[in-house]
Amino acid sequence: MSAGKSARLSIREIAELSLFCALMVAGKECLRLIPNVHPVTLLLLLATAVYGAKALYPAFGFALLEIALYGAGLWNLMYLYVWPIVVLAALPFRRIESRAFWAAIAGLHGLCFGALCAIPYFFIGGWQMAFSWWRVKYGPRLRALPAAAARTGAREENVGRKRIAKSTCLQGRCFLSGRVAFQRISVRTAFPRPRRTAGR
Repeated sequence: MSAGKSARLSIREIAELSLFCALMVAGKECLRLIPNVHPVTLLLLLATAVYGAKALYPAFGFALLEIALYGAGLWNLMYLYVWPIVVLAALPFRRIESRAFWAAIAGLHGLCFGALCAIPYFFIGGWQMAFSWWRVKYGPRLRALPAAAARTGAREENVGRKRIAKSTCLQGRCFLSGRVAFQRISVRTAFPRPRRTAGR
């Protein structure tokens, strides 16, 4: 990949930035079944580290493609500034090579995503409407994390208990069946049945 220093885009940069945009859309669509999991932020940070301010092109391109796929709505306005914010926030630190730093920026953007999307509602109905929208949209997900963890732990504990009970039951059955078979063999050996002759 080439990172040109001029303001104009070369043909190679157009192709590479278009590829970034296509990867963001394809990655998001492939992972759409998993809530809030997508490679968009990662690819934007990578494009910022390589191309600098030119990473704004795939950021706006991704937003426009999403609008073309899903139609018009208030979220169109959100996407037009939420994703460029990632580029602008990472632009002063593009020379830093610390993985932990880039992970912290991506995590911070993910945590602030709901609050950033609530900005249009602040201008429509004040902070009460913005906070209500954020709480309804993202509050249940945050509250569901401890409950989901508790349910998962309880489920694993129940599964563990069932496995132990099933194993114990199978062992008991095997022991009983083996014991009965041993007793049958012992009885047959001690008291053999008389053989019938042809004349009787």
